[in-house]
Amino acid sequence: MPGKVASMRDAIAELVRDGDTVAIEGFTHLICFAAGHEIIRQRKRDLVLARLTPDLVYDQMVAAGVARKLIFSWLGNPGVGSLHAIRRRTEGEAPSLELEEYSHFGMVARYTAGAANLPFFPIRSYFETDLPKVNPNIRPIRSPFGDARVAVLGVVMTYQQLFIILVTGALIAAVWLFLQRTQPGKALRAMSQNRDAARLVGINPDRIALITFALAGALAGMAGALVSPLRAFDPHIGALAILKSFAIVIFGGMGSVAGALLGTLIVGLAETM
Repeated sequence: MPGKVASMRDAIAELVRDGDTVAIEGFTHLICFAAGHEIIRQRKRDLVLARLTPDLVYDQMVAAGVARKLIFSWLGNPGVGSLHAIRRRTEGEAPSLELEEYSHFGMVARYTAGAANLPFFPIRSYFETDLPKVNPNIRPIRSPFGDARVAVLGVVMTYQQLFIILVTGALIAAVWLFLQRTQPGKALRAMSQNRDAARLVGINPDRIALITFALAGALAGMAGALVSPLRAFDPHIGALAILKSFAIVIFGGMGSVAGALLGTLIVGLAETM
């Protein structure tokens, strides 16, 4: 049985042909510069280069004239500066390098689809982003599980969105009743105003802190369960929600349920206007 070990020269000569799509991934010291340099030495042409974060080796390959197109999700060279060869080929009146941009998760989904021999990979993370406007290959599809909609007070929404609104309303009412009507809720409000004074009147700060942590975790878990059908799972799924939460707290004030509702309304209206 022939061995699988080959020199870089032989591997590139056998596997990379003019017009192929080539992906050289890796991070820092694990980036295979040798493959890129061998492609340059063998004068390959009209390649489509794919990489989540094209950096120095791809800039060198573009400068050498091996590429006609670049598929990527973040373009730059951390710690060194701009990719000057790519900029020269893409900026100005007559760009000569085609760019096709996705998100990091979108690029991973493309690799996954290719490995599974699928024509595409459905994801939700492009929803409400501008990438579909600049990349016609990102297209909406109809869900095979149904996407029926309902009109409520003149607003058209999916059943999932309506379910989120109803459950969120119930959770808000439950939190308000907990803070206003129960002994632990009143203790929590007292401790948020003055921890030392709360301790003097017999409130156990450690116990209330534990209850607060558990309540916050439960609410975050329920929020994730509600939103996850509308969003794709990725490491940054909560980043935008956290940013919006800070804005809501600024508008509505800390520790006020009514203020949080007002801040949510302000942020929501600002996003839709």
